[in-house]
Amino acid sequence: MHRIKFHKAIFFSFLSILLFLFIAEVLFRLIDFQQVYPERAFLLNPELSYPKYYKKDAELFWRIRPNQTIKGKFFVDGVYKINSKGYREREFSAEKDPDLTRIICVGNSCTFGWKVNLEQTYPKILEKLLNQNLPQPKFEVIDAGMTGYSTFQGLRFLKREILGFHPDIIIFSYGWNDIALSEREDKDQKFPPEWILDLDDFLSFSRFYSFLKYELSILLRPREHPLEPLQGGKLVFRVSLEDYRKNLTEMARIAQDSGIKVFFLSIPVSSAKVFLGPGKTSKPHIANKHYNKALRETTSEIGVPLIDVALLFEDRGDLYDNGREEFIHYNAKGHQVIADAIYQYFQEQGNSGSSP
Repeated sequence: MHRIKFHKAIFFSFLSILLFLFIAEVLFRLIDFQQVYPERAFLLNPELSYPKYYKKDAELFWRIRPNQTIKGKFFVDGVYKINSKGYREREFSAEKDPDLTRIICVGNSCTFGWKVNLEQTYPKILEKLLNQNLPQPKFEVIDAGMTGYSTFQGLRFLKREILGFHPDIIIFSYGWNDIALSEREDKDQKFPPEWILDLDDFLSFSRFYSFLKYELSILLRPREHPLEPLQGGKLVFRVSLEDYRKNLTEMARIAQDSGIKVFFLSIPVSSAKVFLGPGKTSKPHIANKHYNKALRETTSEIGVPLIDVALLFEDRGDLYDNGREEFIHYNAKGHQVIADAIYQYFQEQGNSGSSP
């Protein structure tokens, strides 16, 4: 008799908890709770705060979820269609067509095409330029840009995914997220096992669970401003200048060892002269200058072509919609300038109408 009462008590306790969780979830959906809290590990990269769009990844930190159309508070000013492989790209076969030269553009949100249509991104413009005046397309250019990726992630991404698509050419464009501020460098990030990340991903679709995480994070880590380090700590670049050089070198080596031609793009920034005023600069502009300098030196040392598109953005006020506040993501004109520069470089190498 006592055993039956005990089992009933357990059952009704469990039922009460489920009922509470259900009611709480309904209430938080009715009030449309969608508050996100910056991850301390990636203060300027909010991808992990948006489980609807991103899946946590123990190796890459995050990965865009496949088969979705994104339009929300994080992805502003546009609609972003993601294919079955998790790329902002048309569907493509993992196996390369032997009649096509496959070019893959890897990079961050600039390559991804932040705030512009897919057809306005420099990879898709380049594809059109290369195939113009040809009876049949001979070039396939894939946009493999991933928002928030640094060279640390890009190196892992190259080995895990990009090489498997057997590209003939890879065009690398990384830098801005390497100089993003964080409480620790990318190489020092510690992620739990994949099964814990999967469980957290699943629970993160619950508004009530998101609320609990948000409140707990504030309780455990109070601060006046999200970009202030914890007491006794300091903010650092996600990838140091030394590691940036190493990552660039390793990406080039791995690709070339697989018989792939490699090109790098320098990293544009809005003109300080135009948007800030003559003689003025900013910390991001200074950091960009140092990392571009390292990029130029590294590509020269290892003998890999650099298409120095950053030089084309100097003193241009029309390549950013609001270059004072948005100095990273160039507009559709900026994408056109980059695509034209890549195409012109290929042409100057005597590759008109043939494989670059």
